[in-house]
Amino acid sequence: MQFPLWWYGMPAILKGWFDRVFVRGFAFGLHDEQGRQLRYGEGALAGKRAMVVVSAGAREASLGPRGINGSLDELLFPLQHGTLWYAGIDVLPPLLVHGADCVDAAAYTAHADALRRRLKDLPDTDPLPFRHQNRGDYDENLVLRPGHRRSRSPLPHGNRPSRSRPHLTSAPGECAGTSVARGRTHGDRPSIVRQRRRK
Repeated sequence: MQFPLWWYGMPAILKGWFDRVFVRGFAFGLHDEQGRQLRYGEGALAGKRAMVVVSAGAREASLGPRGINGSLDELLFPLQHGTLWYAGIDVLPPLLVHGADCVDAAAYTAHADALRRRLKDLPDTDPLPFRHQNRGDYDENLVLRPGHRRSRSPLPHGNRPSRSRPHLTSAPGECAGTSVARGRTHGDRPSIVRQRRRK
C-alpha cells in the first residue's frame, strides 16, 4: 500500500477504508479450537504479505531514530503491528520516499529504482520480526514472559530485535537550503511553505 504521511499517520480516507473492510469475521474475531483469538500473525489473513510505501516531505534523516519526526518504524507501528500484523498479515520492511515535495529528476529516478528493486524482491524479503500472540512468548494476560528479552528498539516489546532494515532510500535531490512547513488550504490539499535558511 502507498500513501503520503499525513499528520504522522495514514490519511483519513485510508483509515476509513480499513474501518469498513477490516471487520469482525474477516480481519479479526476468529478463534481456534481451544478458543484462543487468532490475531497477531494468525487468522484469516495469515499468509498474506504487505509492504507500506510512504512518501513524506521530510528529509530522510529527520525520520530516523534521532530525527525530530521520530523513526519511521515508530510512526508506522500502529498500522504495521496494530492493524496488518494484528489481522495476521506478514509485514515487510517499509519503503520511505523522502523529500517528496521537492523531487528533482535524479531523485525521482532513484526513488523509482528503489521501489522497483523492493517490488522485485518482495517474495524473498523477510517480514518484520513481530512476535506471535499464541506461540508462547506471552502469558495469559498477554504480557511478554520473563524469559524473553525486551527489544532495544523504542517500539513496544512486541517487536523483536532484527538486523538493519532497508526502509530508507538514499536518493539524491534533497531540498537543500529549505525547511518544510505544512499548512492546510483548498480543502484536503496540503500547501507547502518553503522558508530559506538564514546564513
